Parts: sequence; structure tokens; C-alpha cells
Amino acid sequence: MRKSLRLIFLPLMVLSGLFLASCAEEEKGTEEVVDINGLSDIRLSYDGSENATFTVSSTRTWSVSKSGMDWLTVTPVNGGSGKLATVTVKAEANDDLERSGRLTVRAGSVKRTITVTQDAFPIVPEIKVYDLDTEVIAFDFDKTDPVVFKVWSNVAWTVEKTGLDWVSVTPDAGERKTEIEVTVTPELNTGDAREGTLTFKGEGAPDVVVRITQTKYVDDPVFNVTGTEGNAVSFTDKAETVAVLTVTTNRNWSAVKSDGMDWLTVTPASGTANMEGTAVKVSASENTSTEPRTGTLTFRCEDEAIEDVVIAISQAGVFVMPTEWTWTLEDSVLKGTEWAAKGIAADDSKTAEMRWIVANDDSKYADPAGRGSIVSGDGNGHYAYKGVWTGDNLEFTFPVKDFEAGTSVSFQFAMSGVNSAPCFWTVEFFDGGVWTPTSTSTLKSAKGVTMEATYVLTKANAIVDVKETAIFKTAVADGTLKFRIKCAAGEYTVNSAKAATQAGKSSTIRIRQWSDGSCDAIKIKIEK
Repeated sequence: MRKSLRLIFLPLMVLSGLFLASCAEEEKGTEEVVDINGLSDIRLSYDGSENATFTVSSTRTWSVSKSGMDWLTVTPVNGGSGKLATVTVKAEANDDLERSGRLTVRAGSVKRTITVTQDAFPIVPEIKVYDLDTEVIAFDFDKTDPVVFKVWSNVAWTVEKTGLDWVSVTPDAGERKTEIEVTVTPELNTGDAREGTLTFKGEGAPDVVVRITQTKYVDDPVFNVTGTEGNAVSFTDKAETVAVLTVTTNRNWSAVKSDGMDWLTVTPASGTANMEGTAVKVSASENTSTEPRTGTLTFRCEDEAIEDVVIAISQAGVFVMPTEWTWTLEDSVLKGTEWAAKGIAADDSKTAEMRWIVANDDSKYADPAGRGSIVSGDGNGHYAYKGVWTGDNLEFTFPVKDFEAGTSVSFQFAMSGVNSAPCFWTVEFFDGGVWTPTSTSTLKSAKGVTMEATYVLTKANAIVDVKETAIFKTAVADGTLKFRIKCAAGEYTVNSAKAATQAGKSSTIRIRQWSDGSCDAIKIKIEK
């Protein structure tokens, strides 16, 4: 049966091939006739409500292509030979300027190209000026503070100044449909009152006029010293650290240093009236002492009715990097810190700081309002914190200078916790932008829970002595280093096998002296 089918199909395939060849020969021999009617430049309305059509009749296949007109739909875009086709051209609604592109029809050797244009949206040109309380900007004669407002327009705009050669306007032109901040800055006035106008112009848009005024010069005493924050200037221990102050006054003036300030240079130390402002450079010589030095710089006006301006001057002493930082664990010391109020305490040298950091949102705490740092009143001398959860940590920051890579630093303290306190803790140091554990091992809680951590609290109020060493891989020329004591898992407590879902109200931990009394402080020490 299979053999007979093959014999039947073979003649059919031969005949089919002959037929197709005959058709190809027939098409090849057909004369090219192309008739495109109604195709000329097209203009469409802005709202897309109008269509344009043309017809194509061809003995050859044909196609339509467009250039730069994503907003235009052509249907159909191609066709076969021997059929009359009607092509429809339709545009989307236009909400902007006039737009156009090219439409090309190809049929055999025939190519026709036209332009399709769509009308612009019929906008009403307008310019808006806002963020001004009134249409008048009023300046005092002795003030040069700029006024900033905004301009928006649906057409390109420019600004024209009339009678305002004493005012700068930036920018003075803007693009359409763009919100632009315009800054108007006056010059000081030393004469009569003056005024002028800013006129914002755009093609087809009504002018918008803003009036600018400035009061006349008044010889009332003016005396301002600017360039400081809180009338204070601070210098490092380095030489020639320069601060620049500006004295603006219509009177003569002088600057007087307090006694013992031969290390401070003021240039110039006096001046005449200058409402444009006189720059005064203040510099300190190098402080080779570890002790800071202070004084005052008093600016005086010749007019006795004007109060002196007193600038507090300070310069830091030379920083000598300690090799050890300690937080003494005595009640008298603890109560003199910001620990109870802010969870912050400086070390004994006042160069380093420890700070409690809450890492979680309030939903993780049974009593967010009651959470916080405390100083115990039992006379034992220790820092305490209640309400602790995973990630919460006590961070230590201490200054270093010319700190070499490969240096070892030890960190020594002791800790205890109540029954509901988290039991697993990790000691970490910040090196090269990464927090790294000083050490970890698999530890077991009193209730048999195991976890990777640095140390574990296994009994309520039992003291765990901790001494860890970190080898810093990153050098620090002038900056700080950090350690932290971090709660590894808030859900596992000292005396409970059941995982907690939030911090207990009284889940207190204490940073305290070593159990044998050999260390009565928190200590950070550079070993080598």
C-alpha cells in the first residue's frame, strides 16, 4: 500500500511544480501597471477625528512606510497585485505643537512620497509667575539677599528689565512647559529710592509685569559681622587655618583681640565704611601644646550706639593618640555621664564614646516607652540597658592617628543578664567598612539551645568575663576605630527554652567589672 501511494503522489508533485513555474512565467511577463489615486500631502486635525484615504491598484505587490510618525496609523500597510486597495491614514489626538513626517508608497518600480502634517493643539499662550506674595518685590537699601520665585509658561519666554540696571535676573529666558526658578538680586543702594519692572514676554501670551522697588539710603548705623556660626570660630591645631569673616557697615570699625592671643592673626584689623562688605581673614598659628587655647575677637564700630560683636575663638590642642581607653565602672563616674538620659557615655579621657544603638522597630519591644539605658542604684557600678532585641548593640568609637594595618587591639569588659535577657552575644569590630566578629564558636544556653556567638549568658545575674582581640587589616591615618557588643538572638533568653517573640519589659543586661575584680572598667587597648 505504501508503495502505490508514492507512485500516485509523485506525478502530482511534478504537475504542481509545472503549474507554479507556469504562474511565475506568467507574472514575469505581465506588464507593470501602477495606479495610485488621491495621494498628495495630507493635513489632519489636532483631535484625530479626521481620516485621509487613497487607493492603490497595481500589478505588483505594494507597501506603505512612514518616517517619524509614531502617532500615525496606516491601514493596510501592504497588499498584493491585481487588487484595488483603499489605504486609510489616521492620527492620534495631538496635545502639543504641530507635527509632521513622511509617508512613502512603493509598488514595483514606482515610489511616491508625501508629507503628513497634523495641526497643533489650539492652546492659549500664557505665562504664570508664582511663589510671590504680591506683584511687587521690595528691597531695603542695605540688603542684597536674593528673592526666588517660579515661572511657568506654555510658550518660550524672555524677561525684559526696565529701570533695573541695579538688579540681576537669572535666568532671563525659559523654555515652554518647564518650571524655572528665577532669582532676582539687587545691589546696595547708596542714593534715592528706585524702582523698575520685570516684564515676562512670550509669543501670543499677555505680558506679566513684576514691579521691583528699593528704599532710599538712610544713614542709620549699620554694623554686621557674618561668616560664623553662633558667633564662634574654631581652629584645629594646625597652622594657618583661615576663617573669613565679612564686616558690612557704614561706619569705620576695628577688631580687637583679647589678652594673650598673639597666636591669632586678623587681616585687616580695622576698616572704613563699606556696605559691600570687607573680608577679614582670621588665622591661627600652630598649637604645639596638647591644651586647647581660647579667646575673643571683638569687632567695634565708631558709633557708640552700636553694640560690639564678640566672636569666641578656640583652637584645639595637639592630639596625642592614647594607647588605652577606659570607662571606669564606679557609681560616681557613671552618674556624671549622659548614659541614663541618652544611652551615651564618654571614656575617662573624654576622647572616646560608647553609645547604645537600637536596631529594630518598636514592634519588637514589649514596652518601647520603658526601653532604655539605666544606671543601677545598687552601688555596684555598672551600665545597664533594659528591653533588648536582636541586632541591638553597644557601640564603642575611639580616635586613632597613624594607625598601622596589622595592629592588634584588645577589648575587655564583663556582662550579666536577668532571666529574661538575651543570652547569646557577639563582639565585632569595624574594619575596612565591614563589621567582623572577633571570634565565634558554637555555644549552648542553659536550656540547651545552641548558636554561633562570642559568649553566652547561662545563669541569671552571673558575670561573664570577656576579653577579645581584633587584628585590624586596614590602616587609618587620622580617624576612628569601632567595637560593638551585639545581641545575636533576642528570642533566646538566659533561663527559657521557649523562643520569645519580643523583648521583655525587664530584659536587663549589665556591663560591669570582671568577676575577680581584676578589671574595674571597660577597656580598649592597643597591644602593638
